[in-house]
Amino acid sequence: TQAQEMVSISGQVINGTEGGAIPTSLPVTLHAFAVGERPVITTSTTADAAGRFRFDGVALGEGWSYVVSVAYAGAVYSVALAVGDLANLVELKVYEATQDAGVVEVTLQVLVITDVDAKHGQIGAMEFVRLRNTGQRALVPDLANLGRVSFLRFSLPPRATALDVQSDLPGGQVVSIGTGFAITAPVLPGEHSLSFSYRFPYQGDGVSYRQSFLQGAHLYQVLAPERLALIHPSAEGLQPTPPVDLNGAVYRVWEARDFPPGQGLVLELKNLPRPSLLDRIEKSVSDGSFWRVSIPGFLGAALALLLLYGALHRESR
Repeated sequence: TQAQEMVSISGQVINGTEGGAIPTSLPVTLHAFAVGERPVITTSTTADAAGRFRFDGVALGEGWSYVVSVAYAGAVYSVALAVGDLANLVELKVYEATQDAGVVEVTLQVLVITDVDAKHGQIGAMEFVRLRNTGQRALVPDLANLGRVSFLRFSLPPRATALDVQSDLPGGQVVSIGTGFAITAPVLPGEHSLSFSYRFPYQGDGVSYRQSFLQGAHLYQVLAPERLALIHPSAEGLQPTPPVDLNGAVYRVWEARDFPPGQGLVLELKNLPRPSLLDRIEKSVSDGSFWRVSIPGFLGAALALLLLYGALHRESR
């Protein structure tokens, strides 16, 4: 049986914040992953006074991937490596921390109307957000002080449900705040993206709510599928632009630009489909309030008929 080949992995922890000191004595962790499996190797070492580290006797596996990571100033930094990268010096860049959410800007935020359920008066929506940490420090939320503005925050329509958040930010949780939610994950310098989907109710043929841009937004777009051609988003400054094709489906597009942090617009969705008469009757019958109102009415009417019948019966005698 051929023995498994062993290699050494060497690297350097550097500080990406200008003027920041080289971190020393940091624990550095190495994970090796086989295809579709849990880590097959987990080992740690300590960076020296110059930030250097080394892993000896690391097994090579066909198709394996390797991740070197370190925790510093409240954030986790990692580098993913393929087998062909292991001979190179690994540069593991870390940053000093800040709790100033102003270092993060939203370069693009897109609201996509995915479906409209007229029967139940529900709108399905998804938002895509592109972020940029423009500074040289990682935004690390202050978890001990939730009142401090150190989180990424996003607004939602009133009574939104079924919230699902996906992002490339490492770790963190989604926390409900006010009329929206916050993300507790650190935001490292550079570009990031996230998306979130939800549902919210409407009545009649329209709905209006305030869309706030708590981190600001350079470009905001609203997309509605061509198959729902009657839907018309409306807001001050929102202008139509040429349609786009997404995965074979045509979407009409409206956009607005240059929102400072904390500002926003009142978005109105018009010409939403109304439920059919049968849907309205079914909803009314299935609604508990219908029975709370109707049953006493039925009983009252029945009692009145009985009294009338008794009176007429006595007169006939």
